[in-house]
Amino acid sequence: GDWIGITFDQNSNLNISNLSGLSVAFARNGIQGAAGLPKISNSRFSDCSSSGVDCRAARIPVELTNNTAETCGTGFFVASNTSQSVTIASSTATRCYYGIVSRDNMRSDIVGNTVKFWSITGIDLGNPDITSRARLNLVAPGGNGSAIVARGRDEIRRNTLQGNFGIEIRDPAAITMRSNLILADNAKNGIGVLYSGPGAYAAASQTFQNNDIWNPTASAQRYRDSLGGVLTGVIGDLRIDPMLKGGTPFVEFPDDSFDYHPATGSSLKSQGYAGEDIGAYDVQ
Repeated sequence: GDWIGITFDQNSNLNISNLSGLSVAFARNGIQGAAGLPKISNSRFSDCSSSGVDCRAARIPVELTNNTAETCGTGFFVASNTSQSVTIASSTATRCYYGIVSRDNMRSDIVGNTVKFWSITGIDLGNPDITSRARLNLVAPGGNGSAIVARGRDEIRRNTLQGNFGIEIRDPAAITMRSNLILADNAKNGIGVLYSGPGAYAAASQTFQNNDIWNPTASAQRYRDSLGGVLTGVIGDLRIDPMLKGGTPFVEFPDDSFDYHPATGSSLKSQGYAGEDIGAYDVQ
């Protein structure tokens, strides 16, 4: 928070601007768009007190590709872009309170990102369009909070997630969740999917299909509500040892270089929804 950061104001000509190869540090917001941003790629944001990238009320589609945020309040905060689509792809957020926040956008694509050592939430989703998706993201290793918080209608598919809660469903969310690998540490009473919404859980509003929740303490920890009740309407519940190349991910002090790829012979191959592989990485 030593300085404000780089701001694109409401009158900036976003169509002729392009940001690539930047290194921005010690700002409040590394890059801030008061009414949208140009494309940002191959850039690094570190030690920003609020966020590495902050974008709201965009006038053109938001595209963040192959960027890195480290030790920021929020790595990438992209919200309230109600008339534009949002894409955050192939980016990394490390040691941030929140890794990626994508909420209240017209449409959202959060694809192929890595979020490591987050403190509160890895990815926070809350978009109203059913074509919004979070796919092929690695959110691990994490903190004591939720790897993914779901508040909208996003499809959460083929992610690898590790946190105290794999996916936490809040607010009036109606999510579609397919072919995810959720690593739930039984030594820490880890929960696969937690419903903590304000109203009673309604199975008809949620779609849970062919997700692998590995290593929780008991069946009741796999899909449950905040009062301990078991969630219904789960299709194809899987309990497959993923056989990760790095071995067990449930260690007291996780290694930054831990390999979450499935090892040769892993049973994640073709066990997901419609015969697809489970998790963020293809089975070899």
